Amino acid sequence: MTFIPTYHGRNLTNLAQLGDNTKKAAVAWYSWLIENKIDVLIYETIRTTETQKGYLASGKSQTLKSYHIVGQALDFVPVDGKETLWNGYGKAEIKKAIAKAKELGFKWGGDWTGFVDKPHLEFHYRGYGTDTFKTKGTNISLGVTETIKEEVAAVIDVVKVDTDGNANIKKLQTFLNGYTKKANFTKLVVDGYKGPKTKAAAIRVFQYFAKVSIDGVFGKKSKAACPVVEPGTTWSKWTRLVQGMLYYHGYDPKGLDGIYGTGCKAAVKEFQKDNGLTQDGEAGPNTFAKFFA
Repeated sequence: MTFIPTYHGRNLTNLAQLGDNTKKAAVAWYSWLIENKIDVLIYETIRTTETQKGYLASGKSQTLKSYHIVGQALDFVPVDGKETLWNGYGKAEIKKAIAKAKELGFKWGGDWTGFVDKPHLEFHYRGYGTDTFKTKGTNISLGVTETIKEEVAAVIDVVKVDTDGNANIKKLQTFLNGYTKKANFTKLVVDGYKGPKTKAAAIRVFQYFAKVSIDGVFGKKSKAACPVVEPGTTWSKWTRLVQGMLYYHGYDPKGLDGIYGTGCKAAVKEFQKDNGLTQDGEAGPNTFAKFFA
């Protein structure tokens, strides 16, 4: 028998309010949760500006620029029976659920520094407010197990095409492929899909640049060896890596040319703001850590 989440109807109603591309990714995630019998309540998706102002005033949020307002975020809580587990984000199955959400392109508020928001998942798509609403409110139907499997596969394919198959990611992949032998990774397929292989290759290229052990894991040694790439620099290989990772995360540095100009600085500041970092426009250890999280 197919597992049915406790708050299945409410979950589907909330998912239906999301932007089109965010919804595709969220349905893929929710379908995976059902397949793996992980129970959650998706208690909020789209939010009004007035509600956000209230959250800001109460301290529940620290910005008026919420991805909830533009239909690109959801908040969830683990469930056991009918009990909501607000301290349950450390459970093994919820960690797996969060990892799956990240795989599908979501950013998790639990990774933020300063203001940590563990219930929060946001989907940057092509940037803030870039999603469309042609299917807002459309009923979402999830059937038996095999149907769910097929729907997950189809949704993931659509998400890849819509969010990842673009020229800027291809430029990043081509740039990284220039260091295939030196950074010791298998040459990437230049397909515009920003999957885990592209990120792993970027970490290895970073480690080659930083002259630390190349293992594909951005740990303490890598962070300690990280330079501060400043606006105005033409330290091209580092700047191009910064620009590439901005594109990877859905930000527009206005080129992948190795020149750290005003467009790159503005994109770095926006990325820093969205990830709870100091907004200085410089790509230092904390910013690179978020690039590779």
